[in-house]
Amino acid sequence: MARTIDLEVNGKGNSTTILCPHKMCEGELEHSDMKREARKKDFERYDRLLFQKYLQDQRGFRWCAFPGCGNGQIVADIQDSSSSGRNTFMRCHHCQQRSCAHHRCLWHCERTCDQYDRDARKSEEVGLIQYLEREDVKRCPKCHHGIEKSDGCDHMTCSKTVGGCGAEFCFRCLADFQGPRGIWKRGNSAHKKSCPFYFANPAEGDQ
Repeated sequence: MARTIDLEVNGKGNSTTILCPHKMCEGELEHSDMKREARKKDFERYDRLLFQKYLQDQRGFRWCAFPGCGNGQIVADIQDSSSSGRNTFMRCHHCQQRSCAHHRCLWHCERTCDQYDRDARKSEEVGLIQYLEREDVKRCPKCHHGIEKSDGCDHMTCSKTVGGCGAEFCFRCLADFQGPRGIWKRGNSAHKKSCPFYFANPAEGDQ
């Protein structure tokens, strides 16, 4: 059981759904099961991932849109209201860069959200650039196909059915899941150090 938990928590990078390892059982391990069966460091890692997932599910949570930052936080102004975040920016506690809470892109200085939207409607090129600048849109690191994340975990697959290449990567840092240096092979240490899912592997040293 402890070995299964180790592989799931440290091998998949962001797994918070741990199934019973028995072949005839499809049950999911509860938090109390994890605390009882897992090694201390694996349970602490699992608990931290659960907390990250809880934060991401909050209405006011936003990721910093600055490339390479990898941090996120609650925007108090939109947490407990019906506001969509229009004309509200988030200043990242980590890098101090500003992100638009509504468009989830870098803050459009000297322009309101309405003006930003009008710019996109005037030009298809500007609209495409703005779309690709959003925090919830990434280009596949292999074929550069645009991918929008609506929900679910950050393990992404570039779908071949819509013109993609089938690559698997982390939505937060674009780290590859496949190959000898990928997440499947190396676990969490394959993520970039700025990624919230990065977790150093002592056996690899400071790579």
